[in-house]
Amino acid sequence: MADKAVVPRTQRGWFIVYWIAVGINLLLFLEALLNASEFAFTSLVAVTLATASTLIGAIFATRIVRAGVTTTAFIKGTTTVRAIAVAWILIELAIVSGTIVAVLANLESSEVDWSGGFASTVGSISILAVLASGFSEYREAMGGAKKPLT
Repeated sequence: MADKAVVPRTQRGWFIVYWIAVGINLLLFLEALLNASEFAFTSLVAVTLATASTLIGAIFATRIVRAGVTTTAFIKGTTTVRAIAVAWILIELAIVSGTIVAVLANLESSEVDWSGGFASTVGSISILAVLASGFSEYREAMGGAKKPLT
């Protein structure tokens, strides 16, 4: 039987955060697809970019964890991914809390448009960041891997 390597708590905690961000984005993406006629095109693009960036980042983190790197290498290798995941979790919390406030305040759904400005900008920047500096950080972390990936 092969021994399973123990994943340090810090790595495990951030790893879970990354996949939570992916899950939340997938739910928003599914909602956007199911209600495409009600969503602005920019909202759909923002959610698509967010989902892609968090998914790519979570895959990078998964591969880094499986490679058995040190916690320091993991943290350095997922810095951009961490910022993107936390940003999207906070944006999504704002969307949910804004929706709750809108329902309580009897606002029309057309008055609650989160697609303008910030979310779309973060969606565009997040995919660029994960493919640029995020990939560089990932490759650097993988360079210090204890065992090769199979």
